[in-house]
Amino acid sequence: MTADPRRALIVRACSRGGAGGSPTAVVLDGGPFTAEERRAVPVACGTSHAVFVSARDGRASLRFFTAKGELPACGHGTVAALAVLADRSGLPEYRTTLHAGGRSFAGRAVRRAGAFEARFDPGPVTLRETTASERDLVLPLFPAPAGPPVVAFVGRPRMLIPVPSRAGLAAVSPDLGRLRRACDRLGLLGCYLNTVPTAEGRTAARMIGGPPCRRSVR
Repeated sequence: MTADPRRALIVRACSRGGAGGSPTAVVLDGGPFTAEERRAVPVACGTSHAVFVSARDGRASLRFFTAKGELPACGHGTVAALAVLADRSGLPEYRTTLHAGGRSFAGRAVRRAGAFEARFDPGPVTLRETTASERDLVLPLFPAPAGPPVVAFVGRPRMLIPVPSRAGLAAVSPDLGRLRRACDRLGLLGCYLNTVPTAEGRTAARMIGGPPCRRSVR
């Protein structure tokens, strides 16, 4: 049995007001697919990544793939998988135990106005200072940051770069080819630009770059 992309469901994970989101291919795992077959699914579906779901006895195992290979974790993929599982259950509120990246954690999805609001425990986030090589390769592609960038680990590392305003965030338009090459060289998933939090703790953010290059707004 092969991983047929025609069996994939495309979910726009993390949309806002029914718009935007990150298109994710979700495959209800039905066979012993090879890594090559799994890598081919996001390419065929035109998405940056795909999640393969094996559900049994109230638990669901998730595996995430891009065209380059397997990811240890993927937030958009986890949200998309929860939405598909909740839709298949027919329940107004769906709960399960998820297993991915070597850990088990709770997942929940609630049906709301034709869509699903999904939540899960992302696990611990670790931070470290950026290296000189990371700063030299990445920061020239963006306007001057509003504070020191850091590298965060949730599965794969990504660089967090603060910017001063929403207008500045929206205006960012780096050379995506150069950024992808820099991320590939440094082993980064991409760059997550965020505004400085307001007094109420609100912030806006964009994920830009990485293998394969992608751009999303939240």
